[in-house]
Amino acid sequence: MILSNTNDLDTPLVDPTPTRRTFLKTGIYAVAAGAGLVIAVPTMGYFIAPATNKEGSAIKVAVGKVADLSNQTELKTVMLRDITYTDTFKPSTINRKVFVRALKPNASQPEDFLVLDSTCTHAGCSVDYRVSTKDIFCGCHGSYYDQDGKNIKGPAPRPLGSYEVKIENGEVVINVFQTFSV
Repeated sequence: MILSNTNDLDTPLVDPTPTRRTFLKTGIYAVAAGAGLVIAVPTMGYFIAPATNKEGSAIKVAVGKVADLSNQTELKTVMLRDITYTDTFKPSTINRKVFVRALKPNASQPEDFLVLDSTCTHAGCSVDYRVSTKDIFCGCHGSYYDQDGKNIKGPAPRPLGSYEVKIENGEVVINVFQTFSV
């Protein structure tokens, strides 16, 4: 009993020369895969880069010398200018305004200083310190804060953010990208 024809073993199941349709279909798939990679690689880099950055997003900036701020018991507005950092793939520069004061005379330790963020907790507007009334005011919606950053009037739901302070080389230092919890 013969189970198969030996002539069938010599003929390939698939034609070795592709048809025009098969060639075009393969080409379209290759172009689509290439376009997908062009989009996927930078996107993955955007999400992976912060996780692989050993410093995280910490940018330490000095807000002043301890000697100059040690008796500054009233808030002082400090402009931090031209802070350069890398935003995933490109260098960027920001400016940041903060308020700083010593919590006691002759301050010398990190816990002796208060550095407040200048972003209103209501709608994210920039706030200003008013020397005449010794308060912090948000002109957008009328929120008021005291010298410790506590919200005292207006729609602001919580106090201003307070930076973690460090003393390095005789300077009061903060991480300008510190996030504040709600």
